[in-house]
Amino acid sequence: MYTHTTTESGDLTTEALNIFFTMGQYETQSLNRDGVTDLQIYLKRLFENEGMHCRLIESQDKRFAPLLVARREGLSKESITFIAHADMVSPNTNFTIDNSLLVGAGSADNRISLAMLVLLARLLKGEMASFYSIEFVISPNEEMGSVGHLEHFQKLKKKTRYVFGMEPSPGAGKIIHSRNGNRWYKVFIEGIASHAGRLDDASLNAAHELFKKYQKLEELVRDRSGVRLNIGALETPFKSFNTVCGSVTAKIDFRFNSPLVRDELHQKFIQIFESSQSFCQKTNAGTQCLYSIEDDCPPMKQSEIDITLKLFLSREVARSDGETLSLVHTGGAADINYFSKHDNICLDGLGAIGGKLHTREEFVEIASIAPRIQLLKSLISYLHKQRTILC
Repeated sequence: MYTHTTTESGDLTTEALNIFFTMGQYETQSLNRDGVTDLQIYLKRLFENEGMHCRLIESQDKRFAPLLVARREGLSKESITFIAHADMVSPNTNFTIDNSLLVGAGSADNRISLAMLVLLARLLKGEMASFYSIEFVISPNEEMGSVGHLEHFQKLKKKTRYVFGMEPSPGAGKIIHSRNGNRWYKVFIEGIASHAGRLDDASLNAAHELFKKYQKLEELVRDRSGVRLNIGALETPFKSFNTVCGSVTAKIDFRFNSPLVRDELHQKFIQIFESSQSFCQKTNAGTQCLYSIEDDCPPMKQSEIDITLKLFLSREVARSDGETLSLVHTGGAADINYFSKHDNICLDGLGAIGGKLHTREEFVEIASIAPRIQLLKSLISYLHKQRTILC
């Protein structure tokens, strides 16, 4: 168990870390269905203990655990929705405290945020209901695009008025007000395998074809602001030097800042992948290419935040982080992107301050945990009062 000071902030920190380390018994890599399910059931029990109504929604993709939705009814069916996730990129339960940091893969993204939401529910327990209903949406597989739950997101977002993402804050004073979208392509290219030293055999190198296509893709995005291209993985059935690579599979990741850019790039993508750049020296046959879209996450638009909310956030961030408010854009996509619509307000990065995400050195700044919980509680109170005044 973690021990800390006895101040109110210290109590929250202690409780958050105790919940965090208790969750350490669960291995929750995205495809570990049993481990993630066990964590979701554990969280359901904690939220129910704090007076929230919970439900587990089965995934439409049976590889993944259920979605957890915890709700506290307000005077209105419109909700303030908090988005978090139970899965991690790496299967890590080896978390440590190093001076002022909580360290370990998945600590900031997104394990500490789950503990923070439990404590937020505890702070709300016993208080009169706010105007808005409070809803926590916890995905079991955010790191894989929340496959199997996107239709559920579409239903849940209909009543959202404010959506707050519990992804880690990128730094003191920083809140994310917009995010890129991403489209993930899985590409298969087939050539003609052969002995690398036989000059008279038919051969066609699929890997070479991929490199040529990728070069054309890079040319498309080289001078575009807000667009990024990345090969996440390559796989071939060949392991030796002495073969012409007959087939290759690649996972290609496009990041974009608007649907128009996404659609334009997709048309160029089709043109590049439907035409062969390489040909067999004996038969003149070209490569064959197949592709599928594995994930298609829209960008999170920059919400129109009125001056009173911005002033409130400035004051609260100065109090919690000791810094001036900075609303920033990030290239990463997240579940909150699916909740963005024309008539709601979305802000992310409201989790604890953290960094080095998706590495073994990932960390949480311990001193930021309690102040961020208090910020969330104050935010709910502020929005309730604003709505009451308007009525």
